[in-house]
Amino acid sequence: MAAKPCTLASPERKGKVSLESAIHYSQGKILLDQSQAAQAAEEFERALYLDPDNPWTLNDLAMAYQYLERTEKVLEMRERLVSLGAPWSARLSYMLANDYDLLGRQKRPLVLLNAA
Repeated sequence: MAAKPCTLASPERKGKVSLESAIHYSQGKILLDQSQAAQAAEEFERALYLDPDNPWTLNDLAMAYQYLERTEKVLEMRERLVSLGAPWSARLSYMLANDYDLLGRQKRPLVLLNAA
């Protein structure tokens, strides 16, 4: 199944993305598609530095960290997304609950599922 294309200029962002941030984000997407997760993470981190509340960059950085098996960083990015009220935060709360459950953090999943 092909991934649904996303745009940095989503209605929630109202076009507030810098060109430099968009370039780093795009380079990160290309690198991630080429299975170069470490380099992709670097590009997403640069984009995030320039635009710290960009939900698309946070999401894709979490994916890069997931490929790199950096679980704590994945959780950090997902928590930031939920705190931003990203359009898909209910699904993220569910994913976080599963992640915490897999890590044996039993109390946190219930809080996240109730928030979803």
